[in-house]
Amino acid sequence: GGAIEKAKRLNYKLKDAKDWKGILRQVEINLDIFNEVNIATALHRLAKIARDSNEKTKILRDPRLASLETKAQENLKLFTPQQLSNSAWACATLSYNSMPLLRGIEQQALLKLEKFNSQDLTNTIWAYAKLSYKPKQLMNAIAKEALHKLYDFNPQGLANTLWAFATLNHYGEQYPDLLSGIAVEASKKIQNFNPQNLANSCWAYARLNFHPGNALLEKIAQAVVHKVDYFKPQELANLIWAMAKLNYRCESLLASVSYAADRRLGSYNPQNLANTCWAYAVLEYHPGPLMHKIILQAERCITDFSQQGLSNTVWALAKLRYNPGDQFLLKVACEASKKITSFSPQGLVNFAWAFAFFGKYYLDLMDLICREVETKLHAFTTQDLASLTWALAKLEYHPGPLMTKILELSERRLCYFQAPALAEMIYALVEMDLYQVPVFAKLWDLSTVMVQGEKEIEMIRRAVDAMVVKGGVLPVEVAKHGQVAGRQQHQHHQHHLHQQHQRSLQRDVHIASAEALLSQSSISSLSSLSVTSTQATAATAGGAGGMWGGPGWELRETDSFKRQAESLLGLSFFDAPGQKEVPLPSAPKTAAGAKVGPGGGLGGYDGLGLGLGGGSSHHRFDHDHGRGHRQAAAEQLQQQQWAPRRHERLALRTHAPVQGPPERSQGGDNNNNNNN
Repeated sequence: GGAIEKAKRLNYKLKDAKDWKGILRQVEINLDIFNEVNIATALHRLAKIARDSNEKTKILRDPRLASLETKAQENLKLFTPQQLSNSAWACATLSYNSMPLLRGIEQQALLKLEKFNSQDLTNTIWAYAKLSYKPKQLMNAIAKEALHKLYDFNPQGLANTLWAFATLNHYGEQYPDLLSGIAVEASKKIQNFNPQNLANSCWAYARLNFHPGNALLEKIAQAVVHKVDYFKPQELANLIWAMAKLNYRCESLLASVSYAADRRLGSYNPQNLANTCWAYAVLEYHPGPLMHKIILQAERCITDFSQQGLSNTVWALAKLRYNPGDQFLLKVACEASKKITSFSPQGLVNFAWAFAFFGKYYLDLMDLICREVETKLHAFTTQDLASLTWALAKLEYHPGPLMTKILELSERRLCYFQAPALAEMIYALVEMDLYQVPVFAKLWDLSTVMVQGEKEIEMIRRAVDAMVVKGGVLPVEVAKHGQVAGRQQHQHHQHHLHQQHQRSLQRDVHIASAEALLSQSSISSLSSLSVTSTQATAATAGGAGGMWGGPGWELRETDSFKRQAESLLGLSFFDAPGQKEVPLPSAPKTAAGAKVGPGGGLGGYDGLGLGLGGGSSHHRFDHDHGRGHRQAAAEQLQQQQWAPRRHERLALRTHAPVQGPPERSQGGDNNNNNNN
C-alpha cells in the first residue's frame, strides 16, 4: 500500500512539473520507485513540453532520459494499452528512435491489441510512421482491429491513421478493407474535418494509390471550398497534388485553391511550387495570372529546388504550353547542371522533353544530360527511351554513341513497347534520318498490329509524310530483316499482356468462319498484303496508306467476294463517302502483282487481316474482331499463302497530318506531411 501511495504522489509531481528539468529531476531522485504509471507519465510529459518548446535537443542529450528508457523496457509487460500507445507517441514526438524500446512496445501491443481503443490504435501506428519504423506484423494487426472500431474514430484519428499507413506503406491494395472503411466513415464526419485532416486524408489516398471513390472526394472538395481560407501553404499544395494523383478534377475546388494560393504564394517553398505546377498540368487546368506569379516566386528560390522539383516544374509548364521566358529557363538549366547526377531516369527524360518542347537548345546542358543518361540507361523504360529520342530529334542533337545504345536497348526490349512509345519512337527515328536501321523495321512491323489510337496514328502519318519529304521509302530488304523478329517480339508482348487481350467465343467463331470463307475462295500468296507483312508495310511507308489511313492507294475487292462474306458471316461492307477514283500512274509491282503508287500502300479488309485497311478504307467488315484476331488470321493466311484472286481498281485518298509534340505523363513528388 505504501508503494502505491508513493507512486501516486510521484505522479502528481510529474504532472505539476513546469519544465523538462523538473521531470528529469524526479527521474534522477526517484527512479527506483517508478512504476509503469510513473514511467508512461514522465515520457508523455517530456514529449508535450518538447513539442511546445524548442528544447527537444537538450532533452535528448540528457543521460537521465536513457535511464528512464531502461526502466521502461524492464516494465513493459505491465503497461496498459493506453500506456503503450502514449509511450510510443512520446518517442515519436521527441524523435527518440530507440529500437529496443520500439520493438518492446510492438511485442506488447500485439499481445494486447484487442483492448486498444480507437485513440490507442491511432497513436501507436502514427508514432511508428513518424519514426519511419515499419512494424509489418503490427501494421497488419492494427488494420484488422481498426476496421471493427472505425465508428469510434474521430476525424483526426481517421486522417492520422490514413497518413500513417501511407507513410509506412506505398501499396494500398494490401489494406483495401480498412481504406474503404475509412472512406465510408470519413464521408459521415467530413464536416468536422479541419484543413489538416482534409489535406492529409487526400494525400494519404494518393500516396497509397488507392482511389476512395468520387463520393468522398466530392465531399472533401465541398469542405475545402468552404474552409480554404484556413489552409496553410503546404496543405494547399498537398491537397491539389493529391487530387491530381487521384485524377479528380473539380473546377470550383481548383478555383478556390488557386485563389488561396495567390494570397499565400510568398510562403510557398520550392516543393510546394513544383507540386502545384505539376498538379495543374496533370489536371489540365491553367490558373491564369497566378502562373506568372508562380514563375516569379520559383525564380527567387530556384537554387533551393530539388532535382525532381526542377524536372516537374519545367515538365508542367511544357504540358500547359506556358512559356516562362528565356531567363527562367536559363536559370533552371544552370541549376539542373549542378544537380544532374541526382536526376532519376524519368527526371532526365522529362527535363529534356520540356526543353525540347520550348525549343531551347543549350549544348552544355544536353551534353551533361546525355552523359548522365548513358550511366542510367539500363533503368529506362521503353516510354523513357521513346520520349528521350523525340526530345533529341526535336533539338536536332544527335549523340551517335548514345543513340547506338538506345537503339540496341530498344531492340532488346521490343516486346515491352506500348502503342504510344512505338509511335513516338518511329516518328523520332524518321526525324533523325534513322529509318534505315534494322530496329526501325521491327518497330514498324510491331506498330502495324498495335497502334490504333488516333494520336498514335497521326504521329505515324507524320513520320510517313516526313519520309516522303526526305525521299525515303522503307527498303524491302530491311523490312525482311525485321519481319520475323518483330512478329516473335509481338508474340512475347501478347504473352505479357494476355489478360488485356482475352478472346471471346463470338470472335473465335467469326475468325473461324472467315478462314472457311477464304479457303473456299481459292486464294493464294498473301505475302505482300497481311497485317504482319513488312513488305506491305514497306509499300505503305511512302505515304501512310492502308493501316495508317494516310495518302496512298487502297484495294477494292470484287462484289462476289463481298456477297460471300455477307451471306456466311452476316456482316456488311460499306463505302467511304466522298471519295473519287483517279487515274493511276504506272507503278512498280509488288510480290502479289498489285500496283503501288509512289507514296501509297495497300489497303484491305480490316478484321480478317487481309491488308492494312485504315479507319476509313473503301470496304471493310463493319465489325471489330480485335487486334489479336487480326494478327492471328493474318498469320494463318500468310502460312497458307492465300491472296485475293483479282483486283478491280485502286483509289487514292489523302489525309492532312496533325502537328504537335507527343504528350508525356509523369509522376509528382511524394511529400512527407508532418502531423501535430
